[in-house]
Amino acid sequence: MGYTREALAKYPRPGSNVSAAELEKWADISANMYRPHDEELGVFVQHDGFLDKDIRPVSALSPDDLPLNQKWSWDKILRSPFIKQADVLQGIYFFGDRFDMDEKRRNFDFYEPMTVHESSLSPCIHSILAAELGKEEKAVEMYRRTARLDLDDYNNDTEDGLHITSMTGSWLAIVQGFAQMKTWGGKLSFAPFLPSAWTGYAFHINYRGRLIKVAVGKKTSSSPCSKAIRSNCRCTAKISRSTAATPLHWKNKEGAK
Repeated sequence: MGYTREALAKYPRPGSNVSAAELEKWADISANMYRPHDEELGVFVQHDGFLDKDIRPVSALSPDDLPLNQKWSWDKILRSPFIKQADVLQGIYFFGDRFDMDEKRRNFDFYEPMTVHESSLSPCIHSILAAELGKEEKAVEMYRRTARLDLDDYNNDTEDGLHITSMTGSWLAIVQGFAQMKTWGGKLSFAPFLPSAWTGYAFHINYRGRLIKVAVGKKTSSSPCSKAIRSNCRCTAKISRSTAATPLHWKNKEGAK
């Protein structure tokens, strides 16, 4: 609602039928939205009553119980603490610039162990957040799961058709996860790492009407882009060479694999 109000204020549309009273109502709803938060754990609560459940990780389950949506009744699933996909973490992903790293880490460490990833929407979001938190092994694990969801029939449902969301999630896990591409505050930024078993990866993005290729290798990463784009581009690693006529190069962060 806040975004819609900002968009309407910035790009007014005559005859949109959105009254000032309605905009004011939206602002009131946003300001008074109920978001349960547990101060002791420092996490956003999945829903009222969630912490009254028998909190335990997916690792406590027998492999014979998985996938839950095919082995358990729905009432048993709903009474359990196990989560189908990223819920709280999905919100943190969408509004990543509004949460600090400690908040992200606490919520990730609390919810990820209880997530069964029985949705094609789930592993890529966890991969992206894991990469941002420096959990590189978990980021790669979740990338593999989203990339091979149908190939390895993780959820025993490939026969029902391909999961298109998992295909796009594979791309997002590399671009927003491994390369940590962000556009917060109107700035394009990267903080790439390279999985230990990989020799490199590359991708293209279209940023403000310009096609940019980003390549990440063992020692350096590069992003050929115009001078105008450079002024709005940031990398957390050390810049080693940058002119308007040459690619933007940076040394990979210390300890990157």
